[in-house]
Amino acid sequence: MIATPNPSTLSEWGARLDHTHGPRFQALATRVCLEVGILFDVCPSSLFAPGRPATIALARQVAMYLLRTKSTAVLMSIGDLFRRDHGTVIHALRAVEFRRQSDPKFHSALLTLESHFS
Repeated sequence: MIATPNPSTLSEWGARLDHTHGPRFQALATRVCLEVGILFDVCPSSLFAPGRPATIALARQVAMYLLRTKSTAVLMSIGDLFRRDHGTVIHALRAVEFRRQSDPKFHSALLTLESHFS
């Protein structure tokens, strides 16, 4: 069972989203992080933590990937949201694509996740 998101962290995050891209992007990013949190069994607010534990790093990469493919947000804005630079977002996109091509289970899980945002 995933941990309950810290309301203050999500509120701060929501303010950052609203300032950057407006309410539509905020709604999408919130849904993406919640869905990714469920799939990877991590607290959505942990996606913004500075550490790089493997499970959280992969979940964060998938969230970055979904935000890039399901919105018009630029790499720098996605990086800012997760307190990373645009190079980290580029790495996340490549890592998710590589894993998608080499791991059928991951590909299937990603397809299911993507279908939630069509």
